[in-house]
Amino acid sequence: MNTVRYSSIPDVDDVDGDIDHPASKSRLNTLVTTGIVLVIGGLALMNRSSASKSLDSMESNDAQLSSFDARDSSFTEYLSVSNEYERRTGTPLGDHMYPTIDHMVQVHKETKFELASKRFASWHVQEKSSMDTVYVSEVDSASIDVTLTKTGDYIIHAVVDSDETHQFSATAKIIRYELRSLSSEDRNVYFSALRKFYWISQEDGESIYGSSYQSLTYLLRQHLYGAADKACDHWHDAAGILTHHVGITWEFENSMRLIDETTAAHYWDYTIESKEGVKWYDSIIFDDDWFGENSPNNADHAVSKGRFGYTPIMKDARMFSHITNPYGLLRSPWNTNPVPYLLRHNKTVYDLADGNTRFPNCTDFASYISNGSITFSALAAAVNGQLHGPVHLMIGGHWGMKHDFFKVDKQGYSTSDDFLLTSKFLWRQGFVRTPNYCSDDTPHSECTASCPEKIMRNISTHEFLEHTGFWNITAIPNQFVEDSISANLTTQLLIEEFCHVGSAGEMFTSAAPQDPTFWPLHGNAERYLQYIRILGEKNIIDYNQTWGYDHEDSASDTHVVCDWAGVEGEFERPTCKKEVCAGHKLNDLLPFEHLMSASDDKVYSNKEFYELISPYNHELPYAYDGLDTWRGCTNNSLTTEADLTL
Repeated sequence: MNTVRYSSIPDVDDVDGDIDHPASKSRLNTLVTTGIVLVIGGLALMNRSSASKSLDSMESNDAQLSSFDARDSSFTEYLSVSNEYERRTGTPLGDHMYPTIDHMVQVHKETKFELASKRFASWHVQEKSSMDTVYVSEVDSASIDVTLTKTGDYIIHAVVDSDETHQFSATAKIIRYELRSLSSEDRNVYFSALRKFYWISQEDGESIYGSSYQSLTYLLRQHLYGAADKACDHWHDAAGILTHHVGITWEFENSMRLIDETTAAHYWDYTIESKEGVKWYDSIIFDDDWFGENSPNNADHAVSKGRFGYTPIMKDARMFSHITNPYGLLRSPWNTNPVPYLLRHNKTVYDLADGNTRFPNCTDFASYISNGSITFSALAAAVNGQLHGPVHLMIGGHWGMKHDFFKVDKQGYSTSDDFLLTSKFLWRQGFVRTPNYCSDDTPHSECTASCPEKIMRNISTHEFLEHTGFWNITAIPNQFVEDSISANLTTQLLIEEFCHVGSAGEMFTSAAPQDPTFWPLHGNAERYLQYIRILGEKNIIDYNQTWGYDHEDSASDTHVVCDWAGVEGEFERPTCKKEVCAGHKLNDLLPFEHLMSASDDKVYSNKEFYELISPYNHELPYAYDGLDTWRGCTNNSLTTEADLTL
C-alpha cells in the first residue's frame, strides 16, 4: 500500500516559476484549420474554423498503409463523426476545441462515421499504433456504426468506386459528461459503479480488478494524508489545489472503469441550478436515485435513504491509516463524531447554506475572464474559493455547538464557516487537542475536542486571540468579539466554542471523498482550466501561467506551517511560521499512481502534471463533452457570458 508522505524538493525556488507550456506560441503558428462536418438529423453542419490540429497529427500515413492505394480525389471529402449524444444535443464532443484532434470519438460508445457527400464507400478502420484492423465493411454503404474499445488514434479509410480512397484520422477518448446529459442507461451505469466503489474494500477490489485498483478508502486516506496533516494542508489553500484534485479524480476514474469500462468520472455543472431557477437544496443531484438527501431528517445527520443511505465510514482504521478520529473512524481527527455513516447538514452554525443562497453560477466563472486576462495564481485561488468552495460547505454543514448563543443575530457577520476553519487552525498550532482513543461505547459528550487547561493557563483571552493570529485570519469583526451582543457572549465563551469544534459533514472536512458528491464536483474546475488554457493559446485572453497563488488572510488561507518534529510532551506545542506548505511548490511531487496505465509508476511533480493534463496533450486519455458549452450560461456558452469572441 502506498503511503506517500509530503516533502518539498530541495534546492527549488519557494513557489514562483514558469510552467513550460506544452504548446508554445511558435507551435501555434503551425496549426491549420480543418473542415469538419457533423451530421445531425440528416443535416450537414459545416464547421471549418473551430477545430485545429498540429502538423504532426496531419502527417500522411500512406507509407504505412501498403494495402491501400490512395489516389487524389477531384474534390475534398469530409468525414462526419457523431454518437447519440452529439446527435441529440447538436453539440460536437469537446465543442471541437481540442486542438490536436481531427475527429473525437467516445470509447465504448457506438459512433457513426459518414461521408459528407453521402456517397457509398467501402470502409476499413485500423488502430494506428498497431495497424490492427478493427472494422471492415461487408458491403458498400454511406455510413458505418462502429464501437472503438481502446483509447488512442485510429485511421479510417473510405474507398469510393473502387479507386477513390479517402483517409481520415480519429481519436478515441474517455468522455466525461455533465451528469444530467447522460442517458438514463449511462447514468445508471455510472451510479451502479459508484455504489460498488463505495462498498468494495481495497483487498476485495484488488482481488477482483487487479493490483492497480484504488478503493474509496485508499483515496480517502490519500486525501486525509494531504489535507489533515498537523503541519499544514498540502492540497488546499495554495497553488497545488488544482493539480491535486485533478489527480485524485483521475485515480477515481481509473477505478470506476475497472468496475465498468464504459463509464467515466462524469462531472456536475452546478451553474445549471441557478439558470433553471432551482433552489440549491431542490437540485436533482440530491434525489434518492442520485446522491441522496442534502440534509437528512434525523438527529445524527446521517444519510439514511436512497442509493447511498447509510454509506459506511471505515471502522477500526488505525491499522490502515495513521490519521483517524478518536473512535478509530477514517475521519478527520478533530471531527470526533462517532456515527459511522456519511453525514450531511444544510446549516453551518445555524446559517442555512453558510449564508449562501445559491451554488456558484455562470456569472461567477465568467467574471474571472471577462476582462480578457487572468493569471494562474488568481485561477487557483478562485477555484479553491468562490468557484467551488461553497458547494463543500453547503453540503457538509457544521453543527453540535457547545453554546446556543450563536443562534442570535450576528449583526452583519455571515461567515459561519470561520468557526470550524479557525478551530482547525488552532488544532494545527497545538491549542485544540482531541482524545487519542475513545471506545465505541464512550458517549460523544465525553469524547470531544478541547483546549486543555495546562495549555491555556496564564493566557488571557485577548493574548490568546492575538498570539494565535486570530485577528488576522478570521472574518469575524472585532466588534463581534469585543462587545457582547447578548448577556452570555464573552470572548471566553467564544474561545470555548473554537476549542469544542463540534461536528461537521464529510464534505466540510478533510474526509470529503467519503461523500460521493465529491467526485463529480472537480471536473467542472478542470474543464474550466482546459478552456482557459485554449483561450490563452489562441490569444483570445491573456493567460499568465506563472506558478503561484493569490493568498489572503482568512481562516482557511493562513499560509502557516507548524513544525511538530521533536514535540514530545503532552502539552508542548509546535513551532509555526509563515511558509509554503509542501505539495504546493512547482517541483513538489504529487502522490498519484497508475494514471496513464496500470503499469505507469511515474510520480509527477506539479510542473510535470500541469503539462500532462494540458488539452494540447494528445496522449491524455480523457476529454470533456464541452469546454465552451455551459448550460448555466447565456446561450449555453461561457464565451457569450464572458463577452468574448471565440
